[in-house]
Amino acid sequence: MRTHGSKKALTAAIFLAPAVTIYSVIMIIPLFETIRLSFFQANPDGSKFFVSVSNYVTLFFDAFWSEQFVKALANNFYFFLVHMLVQNPIGILLAALLSM
Repeated sequence: MRTHGSKKALTAAIFLAPAVTIYSVIMIIPLFETIRLSFFQANPDGSKFFVSVSNYVTLFFDAFWSEQFVKALANNFYFFLVHMLVQNPIGILLAALLSM
């Protein structure tokens, strides 16, 4: 026999499932496609050829690109930190207040 709490949790899971699925697909497919494309290089005619990890070697060891990469990585880390420490707690607090 189900209790009222488990029925409420099941209802919440059913309503959240489509949003979580769509969000996951929108985030995961582009991520894997970006990783796959990072192993290729484009020709001027638009065709691509496989270059293995040479793009990563250039990124990490070329002075021009490595400096820009480190700056971009620092900016992304800062954005992630602000998002996790500020936006998420505020969103969770507001959701908790609205669910009362």
